[in-house]
Amino acid sequence: MIELSLFLICLFCFYLLLAFLLPLKWAKAHYVNELPERVPDLFVYSYQIHIHTQFSYDSLGKPEDVFSAIEREGIDFALITDHDRDDFKNFCNSKTFAGVEKKINGMEGIMGDLLEIGSLKVIAHPFPA
Repeated sequence: MIELSLFLICLFCFYLLLAFLLPLKWAKAHYVNELPERVPDLFVYSYQIHIHTQFSYDSLGKPEDVFSAIEREGIDFALITDHDRDDFKNFCNSKTFAGVEKKINGMEGIMGDLLEIGSLKVIAHPFPA
């Protein structure tokens, strides 16, 4: 009975090894002249993570402008982060996500800008002290 249990545990571990570890490809830095001419599509995505639209005070871009730029440039995903507003959420599709760009306030005043997309937070514009 112990041999059967040990065999099943080994079989399960072997399955995990095949199912999860073999498909992984390890990334490492290459010089530009060592890169292949065409990068494979598998696991390669392009992102734009800081776009403003007409809902921000510093942009006139309409949601349809964002969609046409995504299509024209071949961008896989775009994170639209208008200043203090997430009105773009009403236009989101499978390639776009709405977030907010907010000011970071500290004891000395405004310290910079923070992009918030759900629970993801990225410092966009740190201001020097």
